[in-house]
Amino acid sequence: MIPQDIKKNVIIFTGALSSGGAEKQSILLAKALKSYYTITIISYYGERELERYLTFLKEENINYIQLKGSFFNKIKVFTKELRDNKPYAIINFLPSNNVIGGLIGKLFGVKRIIGGVRSSRQSTLKYFELLISHHSFNHKTVFNNYAGLEYFGKRGFSKNKSFVITNSLYPIPEKVVKKSNAQIIILIVSRFETYKDYHTALNSFKLLTENTKREVFLDIVGTGPLETDIRNWVKENAMERRIKIHINPENIFDYYRRADVFLQTSLFEGFSNSIMEAMSYSLPVVATDVGDNQFLVRNNENGFLCPVGEVEKIAECLKILIENSEQRICMGNKSYDYIQKNMSLDKFGSEFKRLIEE
Repeated sequence: MIPQDIKKNVIIFTGALSSGGAEKQSILLAKALKSYYTITIISYYGERELERYLTFLKEENINYIQLKGSFFNKIKVFTKELRDNKPYAIINFLPSNNVIGGLIGKLFGVKRIIGGVRSSRQSTLKYFELLISHHSFNHKTVFNNYAGLEYFGKRGFSKNKSFVITNSLYPIPEKVVKKSNAQIIILIVSRFETYKDYHTALNSFKLLTENTKREVFLDIVGTGPLETDIRNWVKENAMERRIKIHINPENIFDYYRRADVFLQTSLFEGFSNSIMEAMSYSLPVVATDVGDNQFLVRNNENGFLCPVGEVEKIAECLKILIENSEQRICMGNKSYDYIQKNMSLDKFGSEFKRLIEE
């Protein structure tokens, strides 16, 4: 007979412990579940790790395996882990994890395979990876956003196997008291990707500077393939003094702390980690009305929602916030209150535990 106090083994299979939102949520899920299970995080791209995440896992005493080398070497290490430790469940995060983790988990008789969809849209290839995994391997598929559940539900995903568990935030920082500063900093934190629509963000900021007397600056924090394009735009528009680009800094929360307004101009989103983090630092948000942004940003309460690509509207909303310090601070306080009430790690873990045990 197995003693009742022996915990089941659960694998969380993610991409890389880098700057992506899904990767960060996989780490938080490990912490949320470790009191219930023996957790092992496996990262497929073990060469791309951020030191702060490795430190976090070590401090939390969470098992961690970095897959490195060729595809075949990674599969060899992954299968050895399943053979040796016989996990009860595998939770897969990204499309390739869904396929690899789902297939190998099925072959090794893993009791519960939970897939993950972390965006409201996907490329054709990734869509088929997720669809095949959903029907062939997954016992359940977790969406982190309602927009994605609706979109994929119309495109072949079973409603009976699909659930939404929104992202969590940990630790929720002490409340930041914002002040009425002479200089205003607008912050963007996101990947340098086409769907983030930096063209709209940059042109909105430029229009803002042309229509206000306030000293306003833009911090851009991220990394990605459009870095050169963004730098070229800044130079061509002579905005070097006002716009600073910060590539994947370790001290990312310092940028939230010193900012006054958060900006996001995405063409589509799932459940935005960056908006959630910005709100936890008492920032009002100006964002496009896409994905699940409406569940975070309540229009005219803790920020403004704008149509996609509407440069003039976005610039107008930014102007309202930078020129009205009382309204800006009040909205930021409402952002913080919402996060503190709704985004707990305990809730996040208990919802995944329910799916594992069903």
